[in-house]
Amino acid sequence: MHEMAAGKPAQRAWRDLTERHESPELKEVVSALQQSHQWGVSIAEQLRFTLRAIRQRKQQQAQQKAHEASVRMRVPMVVLILMPTIAIILGPAVLRLLRHFAGG
Repeated sequence: MHEMAAGKPAQRAWRDLTERHESPELKEVVSALQQSHQWGVSIAEQLRFTLRAIRQRKQQQAQQKAHEASVRMRVPMVVLILMPTIAIILGPAVLRLLRHFAGG
């Protein structure tokens, strides 16, 4: 904004902004602003559409990460919960069998 206030053309200021910040979302928003400016389309409507798309993509990424986390948690859950539970349940029976076969 300071660059535009200093007389730099908006297109150039927006492009410089995206070069300074490596954010794909920022590049997408700036692209939407540039297209709105170029075609004379409502900036508000263009931004609403662009931000909705970004929000949906972020939500899908979060859901994907949550799914991956649940898959990664299964192995520790089996090892740390299921195995000790089986040992507690079957332990006495195994001890009885060992005593029986050992002759006692």
